[in-house]
Amino acid sequence: MTISGQKIFPCISVPTLVGELNSVGLTWQYFAAPQGQPGYIWSALDAISQIRNSSQWTTNVLPVDEFASNALNGTLANVVWVTPPTAGSDSPPANVCTGEGWAVQTINAIMQSPDWASTTVFLTWSDYGGYYDHVDPPMVDVFGLGIRVPLVMISPYVKAGLVVHDQSEFSSLLAFAENVYGLPPLTSRDAAANNLMDAFDFTQAPLPPLILSPRKCPGSQ
Repeated sequence: MTISGQKIFPCISVPTLVGELNSVGLTWQYFAAPQGQPGYIWSALDAISQIRNSSQWTTNVLPVDEFASNALNGTLANVVWVTPPTAGSDSPPANVCTGEGWAVQTINAIMQSPDWASTTVFLTWSDYGGYYDHVDPPMVDVFGLGIRVPLVMISPYVKAGLVVHDQSEFSSLLAFAENVYGLPPLTSRDAAANNLMDAFDFTQAPLPPLILSPRKCPGSQ
């Protein structure tokens, strides 16, 4: 942003799930491209002053390249975010085959980790990538919802093969975490959001991991 002709890095102080986790002694990690590397734009906590200007910016916000080793070593926190480097982002003009491979390798690391038996993975995208959607976004509040994006739920306790037709949104992921850990809602938006719990059966026999092999992308060596 520019103020009086000078470019500054905006920092805001708003309640976050990170703050709620801190307040009850739960752990978290945010894996993203480091500053100066392609993909840093998606390191969202850079804009949250109480994180960016605290020691947790160093201890909890970690290079995305370290995610796989943390997963395989069983050192992941209670709640983890993983954002890709630009090459793995599916964001135009990045190669979607490369992005698919990055997602497969990332999820493989989780499935091969000792934490798999107690993990839920939500795979989603930050925007629709310019593709057409024939459905008008609902206006749930002054901001409304955006054009639809995919959400894939992966867990030993998700109902196998289930397709959820209920309306959900990004606040649904926040509502899920709040439900699992008994945290209060941050806003009226996540308080009203579908918390996705109907997609799970925590009494079922745990589903085994499904390790996939990334495809060879056109043009790759």
